[in-house]
Amino acid sequence: KVTAEVRIYPDYPGAVDWVLRFRNDGPSDTPIIEDILPLHWAITASPGDCFIRHARGSDARAEDFKPLEEHFGPGGNDHLKSPGGDPSSRNTLPFFNLQTGDHGLIGAIGWTGGWRADFTYAKDAKTIVMMSGMKRTHLLLHPGEEIRTPRIVLMNWAGGDWQDSQNSWRRLLLAHYTPQDNDRPMIGPILFGSWGSEPIANKIAYIQWVHDHKIPVELYAVDAGWYGDSFGAETDPTNPWWKNRGDWFPSPRYYPDGIKPLGDALKVAGFGFSLWIEPETSMPDRKIIRDHPDWYLRTDRPVNPGVSLANLGNPATLKGITDMVSDFISDFGMTWYRQDFNIPPERYWEMADTPDRIGMTEIGHIEGLYEMWDKLLAQHPGLHIDNCA
Repeated sequence: KVTAEVRIYPDYPGAVDWVLRFRNDGPSDTPIIEDILPLHWAITASPGDCFIRHARGSDARAEDFKPLEEHFGPGGNDHLKSPGGDPSSRNTLPFFNLQTGDHGLIGAIGWTGGWRADFTYAKDAKTIVMMSGMKRTHLLLHPGEEIRTPRIVLMNWAGGDWQDSQNSWRRLLLAHYTPQDNDRPMIGPILFGSWGSEPIANKIAYIQWVHDHKIPVELYAVDAGWYGDSFGAETDPTNPWWKNRGDWFPSPRYYPDGIKPLGDALKVAGFGFSLWIEPETSMPDRKIIRDHPDWYLRTDRPVNPGVSLANLGNPATLKGITDMVSDFISDFGMTWYRQDFNIPPERYWEMADTPDRIGMTEIGHIEGLYEMWDKLLAQHPGLHIDNCA
């Protein structure tokens, strides 16, 4: 059974949003389903070259988010894709603006994993074909099993300068996609903060100083290094933050009574509290992977040597990770949850797939990630999730 969930907007008649779901309602496995493309669309071409405008992703470099533009004529093509299963790093973000003549389409691929988008200009110069989805799917579904595709959003535009279309797109995102606070688009807070590997007494003194001087900030953020045996500043090679991922308990060196006293001090001072966590990864021999080795996927490639990836498609893993983060939010007094992710996951997912289930591990992980976020928001009314990955 294939279901298309489609949204249209009366205030933006040129926009449409959809996601497809595949479900096996039969008594046995399905045949192989492959090359699933939630976007396969042709538009009429105008004479001359077409243009693809998009933006570079982030690789922590000065050229992050730089505007990019390619153009090609009949018989030509262009290909965009995420590099290693991380959807918005390095070469491109999952957004594009296709222009032919004085009209075009702006598109977004909603998928926190690996994706591709292909554009082909027919040799007869009559049409431009767009195709987008996961990089590879070749899978069967067991009885009762259901999967979803990446979400696609398209907005058609015509006339005027292409930059006018970008302004219309921004208004669409503000009206219907930006997180809301009291029925208004959320405005990010002004924050201050500190590195995790620092004595709690120093942090509380700093918070009190900011409060006493009436500095107009709203949120205090604690970065990595608050857990396990992490030591020193971010650049200190002694026992850095990344080596202790998976020891998800407050450092007794810096937080002898835990992190709750910090959350309490922030509440009294009238500030929100954001804490950095990277729950999907663990280094070897850390507590969480020792306790639950079956929760994790390994790879044959040197990615942050030895790091393992939590398999959120495993219901036990998903429940365990969600409960852990939820407990932190409650116990520490967090009002914001900052989630990070520092590895390319594609190879982990590939190695976990069997030949008749290519793409399933990634789909399970991404669906699990979305379910985790939904549950955290339901369990903690007013919580905000800040993705710094």
